[in-house]
Amino acid sequence: MPAQPPTSPDRINDELESITGELSRLFAGRVDLDHVRAVVHESYRTISSQAAVTAHVIPLTRHAARAHLESEAG
Repeated sequence: MPAQPPTSPDRINDELESITGELSRLFAGRVDLDHVRAVVHESYRTISSQAAVTAHVIPLTRHAARAHLESEAG
């Protein structure tokens, strides 16, 4: 059975914190942790507000946040 997307606020927050940790390690020394967290959460809000299907919201959030941070960090 395929993994189900997180639906409870706690599970979603856990996923967003996992992405924040991953990206903060990737951009260590270039982007502040609080900014990484803000970008991740804003990416999630934007994507989830437009999503008809929620199964891919978390992976899309990871991708969008990383792309945003890459464009800022150069």
